[in-house]
Amino acid sequence: KFPRFNKNKAFTLAETLITLAVIGVVAALTIPTLMRNYENLVLQSQLKKSYAHLSNVIDLMNSDYGGLNEYGFKGLKCTPNLHETLKNYLEVRQNRGRTVGVYKNYTNTTLYNAGDNSLSYTGAYDLANGTTLYNSTTCDNNSVIVLQIDVNGFHKGPNRAGYDLFAFYVDSNNKLTPFDDKKINVPSGYTTHYYFWSGRPCDKTSTSSNNGMGCAAYALRDPNYFKNLSR
Repeated sequence: KFPRFNKNKAFTLAETLITLAVIGVVAALTIPTLMRNYENLVLQSQLKKSYAHLSNVIDLMNSDYGGLNEYGFKGLKCTPNLHETLKNYLEVRQNRGRTVGVYKNYTNTTLYNAGDNSLSYTGAYDLANGTTLYNSTTCDNNSVIVLQIDVNGFHKGPNRAGYDLFAFYVDSNNKLTPFDDKKINVPSGYTTHYYFWSGRPCDKTSTSSNNGMGCAAYALRDPNYFKNLSR
């Protein structure tokens, strides 16, 4: 004889549909959060790798030239000298010239418009590791070397200061140093670009158009920095 099945133990169509609906609601609520957390972890990893890589480049240049602040770069920032020399230490995929797209600041308002050359004052490179390096050093002979990194490249968002765009400078010890919201440690006889001379904020409540340009130090120092980023 064949065993008898208890029809009362089976799920009805209505129960199955309700279960699937509940699963769908839970997925809709949790998956976006999981994706944001993953994206933030990726940005954190990319920043650390980019900082380590560019720090090594600056150290090599210092070794070869006896200190970037002491070498002739000080008066040659408007010529190809600094930018072309920097290229020799990088694996460049594309020379972007001074082309810049739209970047937002920390509070998601416009920081750089399309065609704004102040980000890539001396030029920009797309690198083989997927980052975009902007040489923001100005033509002022007494300006320190300022470099900005889009850690996942210009062609991938969010293109926003404090999220994937971070600013660094070469300090009085010839070391690559992340900007924070404090006045920076400039070499004797040097000034900085007007964007940076007194530090830039990294503050959700700031109304400064340059808000976010002082986030690099915090992003590298605080393990929860990227977890707390709002979208």
